[in-house]
Amino acid sequence: MTSSTSPPRPLVRLGWVVLGFKVFLLISLIIVFSSYLVSHRSMKREKTSTEEFEKAVARRDRTKYVLRLYVTGMTPKSAQAIADVQKLCGKYLAGRYELKVIDIYQQPKLAKEEHIIATPTLIKALPLPLRRLIGDMSDAKRFLVGIGLKPKEFMSANQ
Repeated sequence: MTSSTSPPRPLVRLGWVVLGFKVFLLISLIIVFSSYLVSHRSMKREKTSTEEFEKAVARRDRTKYVLRLYVTGMTPKSAQAIADVQKLCGKYLAGRYELKVIDIYQQPKLAKEEHIIATPTLIKALPLPLRRLIGDMSDAKRFLVGIGLKPKEFMSANQ
């Protein structure tokens, strides 16, 4: 009686083996496909990151710098600071800067608002962050670091 209702034992074992093999194949396919998706997404992200970096560099090359140079009258020191800043801006920021020279004797209110305590003082208003460079403006490396075109490490590495 029992033999007619239940299948023979070898067929049951074979059924489990086939089912196990199918499960193994399915899991293998899932692993391979998920690995492909992860690598494809990371490559896509990497490409996007590279593109974003290149766009940021291009934007930086087009960024307009707004600079204000505070001087005291038309003294030789002031005239030298103006000439130095114009020369450095022409060389490193050609066509990408706006320089406003402010004589603190003629516009003391502006100097007070900006908290100018020494001259010459160069203020980089844009792009942010705001930066101040006080004193000698003839050193190109100091100027580039001061306005944020080169990192501080540039100074120590090139001294």
